[in-house]
Amino acid sequence: MANCPKDGGFIGKSGCTHPNHVYSAETQRLLDSPPKTITAKEADAALGEGFYIQSKNGDRVGFGKPLKAHLDEKEEKDATKRKQHLLHAVDAVRTTAPEENHRLPGRKLYMKEIGDGSSVIAISDKSGNVDDVITIMRKRKGGRK
Repeated sequence: MANCPKDGGFIGKSGCTHPNHVYSAETQRLLDSPPKTITAKEADAALGEGFYIQSKNGDRVGFGKPLKAHLDEKEEKDATKRKQHLLHAVDAVRTTAPEENHRLPGRKLYMKEIGDGSSVIAISDKSGNVDDVITIMRKRKGGRK
């Protein structure tokens, strides 16, 4: 187990878990932004650094290496679309209560409409004292991605 040299917090799969961790200026700018689409390059940089946010129900939820690795395994077009909705997924975790994922028991599902007739879904998995987002997807009304 490693501790963060900046603040002594535990280094998890998605970076430092300390609530007051100072992120890079670019990652902090994204985290302070309202939900919007971003470039895949911006998402890759933020996920490469990793970050944790406080969920609506009080959990620390990470976005980092597990999510980036999963998205990078997807077809490029699909991965790009998912990465572009990273901030919508962050907003879903921040503002909606999680549901138990009926397809993957033990994992939490956060879902929020994003205003274009679709929703963004973030699925997290427990990792010690924190949750790490393992996938995000955009789902159109009517069940089609």
